[in-house]
Parts: sequence; structure tokens; C-alpha cells
Amino acid sequence: STPETSTNTASSDEAAAQRREQARTALAAARRAERELRWYGDDGALRLYANAGALDEDLDGVRDGLARLIDRILIDAREALQRRRDAAPAQAAVAALASLPAAATAHAELQRLLTLAERRSAGADRVQRIAGALSQADRTLRKSRPTQDELLQLGEQLAQAQQLDPGDTRMRDAVDRLVAILLLRAGEQIDRDDRNAAEALLTAARQLAPNSAQLRELQVRIDTPAGQGP
Repeated sequence: STPETSTNTASSDEAAAQRREQARTALAAARRAERELRWYGDDGALRLYANAGALDEDLDGVRDGLARLIDRILIDAREALQRRRDAAPAQAAVAALASLPAAATAHAELQRLLTLAERRSAGADRVQRIAGALSQADRTLRKSRPTQDELLQLGEQLAQAQQLDPGDTRMRDAVDRLVAILLLRAGEQIDRDDRNAAEALLTAARQLAPNSAQLRELQVRIDTPAGQGP
């Protein structure tokens, strides 16, 4: 071999040795960060294991360490979701694992679990909102004469809850009872010539029962100037 070739070989060996040393340093830092539960960020175990693997993919402990950490992250996030209903660890894990090919399976599993948790949360919120609206309806409609403001507020609440589950029989019953009172009060306000109050009551009723024949009749009375009715 020529002196030039020998020099190039020596330089290549020196660079390889330097990379191995850097990989060992990164691996040691990764293990330390893992023990300290520092998993994410530039100085976190996940990034350091990946750096060590990029420097020397055959270095003992890199693949096993990264696989172990990914498993720990998955277990921790799954437990937080399923036992504590806490999505934050899973959300952080999904963001951190997204760019790691070795974590593709864990990343997909966490995304699936997050989707399920979001659906459960939405379902629980829907049930809670419906129950709250029905409870408020029961309290308001039990009164001998609820105020107009109470009726209008209940109308808004039931209109929103009705959209969550239009087929709920308890909801339909509460809506029917409220609409009957709204229309009765609207008629009373028309008789008193308080058209603004009557219009507010009819607007609330229209949100709940837009096809009511009685509502249309009362609207005609409001729209007909005094003295020009049939």
C-alpha cells in the first residue's frame, strides 16, 4: 500500500473509533436519563438512545435500551389512560415517538388508545349534559309558575341537549311540557299586548318544536296589527 492509502486508512479508523466513543458516551447518558425518568427532549433518554444508535448501531445495549424505554413509555401511557383517565402522558408519548421507526408499533397503539379515550370522554360528557338538562327541567317545571327568564334559559338548555340524543324519551317529554308552557305564556303576553315578551317565548318554543300548529297560530296573532284580526 502507498503512504497515502495508509494515511487514509488510519484517518478512517480514527474517525470510526471516535464515533464509537461518542456512541458509548451517548449510551451512558441515555441510561442515566432513563433511570432519572427523563424520557423526552434533547437530553432525554429517547433522543440519546437514538443518537447512540445513529453513531454505532451495533453498539451493545443500544437496541435493547431503546426497546426497553419504548415499552416503559407505552406501559406508563396506557396505565395513565386506563386507570387515571389522564391523556397527557399518551399525548406526550405520541409526539415523541412519531419520528422513531423503531417505535412505530407503540406509536400506533397509543394513537388507538387516545382515540378510544376521546370517544369515551365525549360519550360521558354527552350523558352528563343530558342528565343536567333533564334535572334542570324537572326543577323548573315543578314550580307553580316559573319566571319567563327561567323558561327561556331552560329552553336553551333543552335545545342543546336534544341535539345530543333526539330519541331520548325523557328528553321528548320534558320538551313537550316546556313547549306547552311557553305557548301558553306567549298567548297570555299577546293578550296583554306585550309582543316583545310573546316573541321571545315563541322563539324559544320554535327551537324545540318548529312544526307546532299552535305556534304558527300565535305567530299570526303577533304579526297581525291590533284591530285588524279576523
